[in-house]
Amino acid sequence: MKFDVVIGNPPYQENDKSASASAKPLYNKFFELSKKMSNETVSLIFPARWLSGAGKGLQKFTEEMINDKHIKSITVYKNSRKVFPDNDIKGGVMYLTYNKYFEGKTNITVVDKDNTISDYKGYLNSEGCGMFIPYKELLTIFRKVIKSSFISMDSLASSRKPYGLPTNFFTNNDELSQQRERNDDIEIIGLIKGKRVKRYINKDFPFKSGKESIFKWKVFSGKAMGSGEYGEKLPDLPIGAPGVVSTETFIKIGDFGTEFEAAAVKKYFYTKFFRSLLGIIKTTQDAPSRVYKFIPIQDFTEKSDINWKKSINEIDEQLFKKYSLSTEEINFIKNKVADMSD
Repeated sequence: MKFDVVIGNPPYQENDKSASASAKPLYNKFFELSKKMSNETVSLIFPARWLSGAGKGLQKFTEEMINDKHIKSITVYKNSRKVFPDNDIKGGVMYLTYNKYFEGKTNITVVDKDNTISDYKGYLNSEGCGMFIPYKELLTIFRKVIKSSFISMDSLASSRKPYGLPTNFFTNNDELSQQRERNDDIEIIGLIKGKRVKRYINKDFPFKSGKESIFKWKVFSGKAMGSGEYGEKLPDLPIGAPGVVSTETFIKIGDFGTEFEAAAVKKYFYTKFFRSLLGIIKTTQDAPSRVYKFIPIQDFTEKSDINWKKSINEIDEQLFKKYSLSTEEINFIKNKVADMSD
């Protein structure tokens, strides 16, 4: 049996008794089934995290959806409680209208957490980048950044387990000490019961990876941080001096020869410019290296075209000028991204 129109709010995930972050999604399967059952139109509501490539096993679904030109309209609610008052769905929720006989640009509406509304018409595969960019101002910023001899910050970011140490490395480990016992002990940063702690281990410990960066300067960024709200503040990012490593609670940013460079990277993370672009991919708490894909790398030395000795706000102004951002684009960043000025 077929219907002209299929409308619904399908189940979102399997009831596998796991945490929602790891549960297998179902809404993608219901959408595909709805297309088969419909002669013309499908209108469903489900989580929006697939738009940024997040979600377990959704890579193929995301790729197919953002390249599907039969999606006539999509409305994204950044705050799921605007639609479902009793549910906080990371990444928000969205409803879309799919029409088999429509082909073209999608009518895109984004309702922000402060109820401001952004409307524009475009393809879900924004600029062919393989991602959906939710704001028209952010889309024009992205165009300017990408065409300026772009090299991605993800080239500085490590994969999971930068030194081969799991999150539970501190648990019942007799090789560790709470105090430095030898001057050349290696310091390890990790978490115990949600609190950042340091432990020490002999310099001859056989690290499985990352050996080349142990005695370099670097910055540690949480593998999971924040909630995924666009423009949110970031937690404190520890700078790793030579002889400091981390568990897989963190990913490593850079292998620098000087403390100045590591401090510059930390400042860069805190700029509104950086976090405006971070929000293209980071829509949940997860922060693997891929979330830095659309952020341009900078020269972090003292010879840089950016004066890293300046305040974070002043660095932002330098970045706005470097990428020739318009007044409208600058205002968008200043209004949408939380302040982390020093």
